Amino acid sequence: MKDEFTELLPVSNTERALYTAIEVHGVRDYMDEDEEGTDCRIDDMNPQFFSTYLIMQSGEAFCVGDFSFVSEALAYASRLAKQYKYPITNLCGISVDL
Repeated sequence: MKDEFTELLPVSNTERALYTAIEVHGVRDYMDEDEEGTDCRIDDMNPQFFSTYLIMQSGEAFCVGDFSFVSEALAYASRLAKQYKYPITNLCGISVDL
């Protein structure tokens, strides 16, 4: 899995000003295998995959990428941080050298 949701990234300066940071979290889908859909929640202790989020000034978070490996999520977060000048916080508890 490597899904970058580039259509959700801020385009204009006005949109960019709405966000303040980037976070990387572990995520788990709690939906039973025999059920359709997803019930994804942040689970930094026992993740199935890793997501990169843009954090708004209001505190809301928007997922902009899902990845199989924390290194992929952090690499994507690093690219976004360089582009948008937002700080990154790795909250999944797994350290990675990029």
